[in-house]
Amino acid sequence: MALNPLVAGDVNAIAAAEGGAGQDNRTALAIAALRDGNYMNGNTGTFGGYYSGLVGEVGVDVRDASRSLTYRQSMVDHLNTRKESLSGVNLDEEAVNLMRYQHAFTASARMINGWMSSSRSCLI
Repeated sequence: MALNPLVAGDVNAIAAAEGGAGQDNRTALAIAALRDGNYMNGNTGTFGGYYSGLVGEVGVDVRDASRSLTYRQSMVDHLNTRKESLSGVNLDEEAVNLMRYQHAFTASARMINGWMSSSRSCLI
């Protein structure tokens, strides 16, 4: 924002008088009175009061949304934990068991192959 150079050079260039050639400041006083006048909320509140109330409402809404998000995330985490405990499936444990069974199968296959090889040599 900047002040018009014409006004900065001559304060008499401000049209604050009521009417065309007046020398009073009634228009400037009326503009200044807007700050303290009750023009908002059915003519019961000022512009500043309305703005403060609006900022307060937004703050409360943000706080409520944050609390709601925290609560819902906590609920999702709790339900996931409960689901896992009820299903009895632990993916890490299942992977370890799968590897254990695979090694046992491989060892059994080697043993059977070895037994079969030695049985054939006895039959021949």
